[in-house]
Amino acid sequence: MPNKKLQNDLKKIQEQYQENKGKAMPLTRPTLMQMGINFLWAVFNTYMFLENKTVEKSSFFNFWVMFFLLLMNIPLFIYKENEKESKNRFVAVYFFCALLVFTLFPFFISYNLAMVFTVASWLPNYIYSYSIKDKKTIDSLKGNTGCFTLFWLGLLVMSIIISISGHSLGTEVFPKGYNYGYLINILYNLFFIVSIYYSDRYRNMSV
Repeated sequence: MPNKKLQNDLKKIQEQYQENKGKAMPLTRPTLMQMGINFLWAVFNTYMFLENKTVEKSSFFNFWVMFFLLLMNIPLFIYKENEKESKNRFVAVYFFCALLVFTLFPFFISYNLAMVFTVASWLPNYIYSYSIKDKKTIDSLKGNTGCFTLFWLGLLVMSIIISISGHSLGTEVFPKGYNYGYLINILYNLFFIVSIYYSDRYRNMSV
């Protein structure tokens, strides 16, 4: 009896998998473009991480910048929900300015080049998402699905581990002598590629 129940459960899972697989859509051109840009940034940040031996005292501020850059998606969600409502636009601008202040704050305390590269790799997608009019494309690019939530939480956890371990513990996994701000950037670029890939490919699925 248990074996039969297990077989039925496996059959349901396989059917669900085939159904979801059938909903997969080809990647759109904007998504491919953003994936390509972030891949190039990932390669560049990898080079900087391995070759640049200018070690920062703490990569916490790199994590800080990345954290608030990810929150900058909030104004996009609000603004694009209904552009005709002036209230939505006001709230979006308010959030944008508030988050921008928090994002730029570390630049005046512990500026380093890795922070600039974080902003530079984030900015093209944000500008592009703001400028286009097709809502489905916007949703795919900014990750208006469960993919974005998983991407955001996973990246934050890994960045916190790197920020603490890389400079405080000096473990073999995260040895001293590297600028871990670049490693955080690499994770951002790679996770972003994965996020928009699944967000765009399965855009017809409700998550």
